[in-house]
Amino acid sequence: GNPRMSPDTPELCRNFSSFIRLQWFEAETVMKPEMRIRDYYAGKHILVSGATGLMGKALVEKLLRSCPGVSKIYVIVRPKKGVAPEERWKKTMDGPLFTYLRETHPESLEKCQVLPGESSADNFGLSKEHIQMIEENVNIIYHVAASISFEDDLVAAIKFNLKPTHTLLELARRTKKLECFVHVSTAFSNMNRKGLVEEKVYKSHLGWRELLDLAEDPNN
Repeated sequence: GNPRMSPDTPELCRNFSSFIRLQWFEAETVMKPEMRIRDYYAGKHILVSGATGLMGKALVEKLLRSCPGVSKIYVIVRPKKGVAPEERWKKTMDGPLFTYLRETHPESLEKCQVLPGESSADNFGLSKEHIQMIEENVNIIYHVAASISFEDDLVAAIKFNLKPTHTLLELARRTKKLECFVHVSTAFSNMNRKGLVEEKVYKSHLGWRELLDLAEDPNN
């Protein structure tokens, strides 16, 4: 596994924030102050979840356009309404956002490799072959996939937001060359509070593990 993320460190998967802080620290030690961002990304293998969403596809386009030295971008895409992951990604790249790259650097689009998956499934719905490929090659993980529906019940919100994050963190812990894990998420959610709600993280009466267990309990 990753020597910086030893399985002997139990807090890594019990505490998301500690994990991410550790990864951010490790990334800072790799990226020198005088290094340009595009130089840091040169030769990197990047994994992106949620790549067909608004934020995800903007991220991929920016990486390809501004960091031409990127080696590979693995995009996790799920089938939707009978459309295969590969076809969904092709439609994304055929969209107006990627016009500049298609016209000036069409070869850059070939750096993207589709990994069929499903965020709410075990192991993100990834094949064993793709999981091994991630563990052996990926340097940076961008977790952008999430449900953006404001009408989801608690179980659905946990299934599509909390569980996938935990799943990717577990995968990241096993990724040997990982330098950085970036989680794109809603900053605050405090709908159980009345009156004035400040912009801060309030202590929850239930931990994330308890919430996940309750959501996955078939008796609930």
